[in-house]
Amino acid sequence: MIELLATKGPIRYLRIVNGPRDKFSRRFTTNLYTITLSNGEKCDRDWLVYSKELDRLFCFCCNVFKRGIGRGQLANEGFSDWSHVGVRLKEHGKSSEHIKLGKNYH
Repeated sequence: MIELLATKGPIRYLRIVNGPRDKFSRRFTTNLYTITLSNGEKCDRDWLVYSKELDRLFCFCCNVFKRGIGRGQLANEGFSDWSHVGVRLKEHGKSSEHIKLGKNYH
């Protein structure tokens, strides 16, 4: 099953542009799929997946390739703290566990 998931990769439903608003009027937006690097270059966070049903973000590679319980919500139950999502995604993308597990995907 893991091999099949790795081959097909994450599925993004691009018709979902925004998620529902939380009590602070924050929400998921497809802008989160892109990161702007310090040199101005834009890169796709191809590992990031949004679940409309759960209204949560997941790291595809950490969720699929982890051994046991992964560290952080992106690898486990999903992340939905929309007020801190930008900082959390940057931290996660630079984490050693994510980089190590991401090699299985890329």
